[in-house]
Amino acid sequence: MLALGFLALFGLMMPSLLQLGSTNLLGTARLREQRSAVYAADGATDGAIQYLRAHDLCGRPGIGSCPISQFTSTVNGVTATTTWAFSGLPIHYDRTFDLTTTVAGAPRVTAKVIIRDSNVTSVEKPVDVLNWTYKR
Repeated sequence: MLALGFLALFGLMMPSLLQLGSTNLLGTARLREQRSAVYAADGATDGAIQYLRAHDLCGRPGIGSCPISQFTSTVNGVTATTTWAFSGLPIHYDRTFDLTTTVAGAPRVTAKVIIRDSNVTSVEKPVDVLNWTYKR
């Protein structure tokens, strides 16, 4: 009698335990997808900053033009594209940019950076990140 009671109780609990396990698997898969999008967006934003650092003509109105207008990066099969807009004044020696990174057409990261071209004492141009915002 005790064994039949145990089997009946275990049989009633089994569907709940299986659903809990499948819910956790689904949550883990969704989190992995979301983290991949974040990593791709962060990587593309970082890459765009480094590109702008290396190309002095980017953000210099009237002097020349930037060779490209966007930076694309693929991380773990997720492609992110960063576009930028010069937001400083033409008379400023330092360059200020507003960057927007999209993943699958949705904006994921926005950033505002200043590339310190005026700092001639360092080999590499310093970059000040004024803000870096992740958008869900």
